[in-house]
Amino acid sequence: MVERILDAAGMVLHARGLAEFGTRQTAEAAGISVGSLYQYFDSKEALLQALGGRMIGEFQTEIQQVIPRLNQAQPRDFIRILITSAYTVLDRDGGRNLTLMRHWKELNLSADVASVERVLMQYVELLSNSQPLLRSMPDKQRTLYIGINAVFFNLMRYASEPSPYFSRDELVEGLVEMLELYVQSRILNVTGAGKPAGDN
Repeated sequence: MVERILDAAGMVLHARGLAEFGTRQTAEAAGISVGSLYQYFDSKEALLQALGGRMIGEFQTEIQQVIPRLNQAQPRDFIRILITSAYTVLDRDGGRNLTLMRHWKELNLSADVASVERVLMQYVELLSNSQPLLRSMPDKQRTLYIGINAVFFNLMRYASEPSPYFSRDELVEGLVEMLELYVQSRILNVTGAGKPAGDN
């Protein structure tokens, strides 16, 4: 029943927007009474929070599914796979999660975002241990934290208010380039080389 209600809530939000989103509209879309809905969610805000939590769970599942690809990826491809995975979730079900993300300011997602951050930190650190230069990078925790949050909050910002100046694909390429250069600058602190590691 919870999934049925959340599916209906996502459909209503996607079709009507936040201004016309509420418990009554959700109950109608789910084919149940408002009283039945209140047994599970006592307010519009509770519905939004549950939708946000479910979306974050989908992010985590998607990341787990691409782990085998990440294990074999070079840093640039690694970053692109993660970003593409995020958009796979956002575009699901006709873009309902993308619509939800556009209202991220109204969602109480602090704990959920922190959960994703912890999972990503663990995965990225584990995978970086297989690459000598990344393994020896100074302040790796700080580098991972900054990189992960730079991507996540840029995605949220672009999802909620797409830039008129460039496309989504250009955003992805920009984020990949930004993180690649940032990681390379950290590696240079270790190698002392005059150029990014791996260049000929």
